[in-house]
Amino acid sequence: MGRLNRRYIPLILGSVAAAVVLVFAFSCENALQSYFFKNLFYDGWRITTWTAPAPVVDGETHLVTVPQDLSNGFPMGLAVGDNGRVHLIGYRVSQWQWVYTSKAPTADRFDQSYEVIGTSIYPGGVFTIMPHIDVLAGDALLSVYSDDVSGDDHLFFQEYIPASGWKAEEDLYYDAVGGEDITQTFVFFMASDFKPHLFFNSANSLYHTVRTSSGTINPDPPEELVAGISTVDIERINTDELAIAYTDAAAKNLYFRTYHNSQEQTVWTTSDPDMVIASIDVAVDLEGFIHICFSTRDSSAPVLDPSGSAIRYVCNLSGSWTEMDAILGNDQ
Repeated sequence: MGRLNRRYIPLILGSVAAAVVLVFAFSCENALQSYFFKNLFYDGWRITTWTAPAPVVDGETHLVTVPQDLSNGFPMGLAVGDNGRVHLIGYRVSQWQWVYTSKAPTADRFDQSYEVIGTSIYPGGVFTIMPHIDVLAGDALLSVYSDDVSGDDHLFFQEYIPASGWKAEEDLYYDAVGGEDITQTFVFFMASDFKPHLFFNSANSLYHTVRTSSGTINPDPPEELVAGISTVDIERINTDELAIAYTDAAAKNLYFRTYHNSQEQTVWTTSDPDMVIASIDVAVDLEGFIHICFSTRDSSAPVLDPSGSAIRYVCNLSGSWTEMDAILGNDQ
């Protein structure tokens, strides 16, 4: 999720003379989409219209496998440059390829022809993970993702230079001892050293390393940043600081820290023994306040039963972490 100043949505209220106000939008699971469609938002904000959905890559989707946790839909990463161009990286399952396209700011569709930027070494790619993208000035992009290589997850990095296109895919890391799955990936270009910083979730730990040159990282192997986690989300606060929200390994507690400050803050804790935190999305507003959207579900209920699910929202606007609302998973 991009910084909130990239995600503001203009709203026209009342007559032509009415003021234009801005509201941040989260992308935190499908139930929140239904909430948006009711023209409601926290604290009384309203979203007037949504653009009609349009196909970008037709017929490209992961097959639902058994068990279902081997399927993750259509892996993709989306980013908007400071010039307004929208960039999309997706995984073409039928060809085992990573493809790239983009859309001009005023275009009503993705108007750039697909470009193949990588091919899975292990065809099938059921373990392919959603890529993360960071945008440099203009349309320069950094992308990181994991991909299955002969049954083991590798960490891949790619760089896009507008004048020359995508550089070669770099296989930066593989845990030769444990061969653990890499379930989440993040990349951020940091002002402290002008290098891409890579983060990934593997074996219930969040790891960090720096891509120092083509095909090279330091430290190698990556350092363990946070141990004992289940899921994590990271967002940029400024050019050299990151917001990190994560759960414990049991998915019972939600925590927060920044990249440079390891002091852990408890954001939210469930008192229900059957309730777990299923996903997290963090965003940072223009004043530096942290907003976290997360879903909870009843772990004793069937996976597809929405009655025990909710999407929750907390922020630190008041100086402490406050839960402001909850959205029922069954849309009541």
